[in-house]
Amino acid sequence: MKLTCPACGYYGALEGFLAIEDYKKALSIICSLPGDLPTLFIRYLGLFRKPGSDRALTGSRILKICTQIEKLINNKELQWKNKRILENNPRYWAEAINILLTKDEEGRLKRPLTNNNLLCAIAYDIAEREFEEKARQKEESLRSGYRDNQVVFPEASLTGVLPPEEQLKRIQEIRKKLGMV
Repeated sequence: MKLTCPACGYYGALEGFLAIEDYKKALSIICSLPGDLPTLFIRYLGLFRKPGSDRALTGSRILKICTQIEKLINNKELQWKNKRILENNPRYWAEAINILLTKDEEGRLKRPLTNNNLLCAIAYDIAEREFEEKARQKEESLRSGYRDNQVVFPEASLTGVLPPEEQLKRIQEIRKKLGMV
């Protein structure tokens, strides 16, 4: 059975795909990606080819791209150009690939891509927006009197000091217990 890889343009028998070690390793990496990333990533690889070109990406080039992306996706932290370090999530990468594929379909992406920098920048922007949104929501909840799903009474200060009436009540209870009434 003859196949054509939609990403790299390689044409040949199925055995040919699996006989070349670089293609086999790349396929293994792609299949290990979480969620929808395998399908998206195969389409992403196509962005490294010039539109309409008959030339295929080499196995070593595909393996290099796959290895780089796997490290980026599986890393616990995400950082771009010495900005703050954010928590990583595979969802950011899937969304970033979708954005690039959409730009390509609209003709707004210069191809072929030469590296993963654009993908990294987009994934970081997505992560940063989510981080900012979570921080904004947390700040709003603190302002509205909710903290860790518990109501903070407005008359109590943030340091945990009781209102004056409550303080007097507790002092009187302690005096009674000590027999100082």
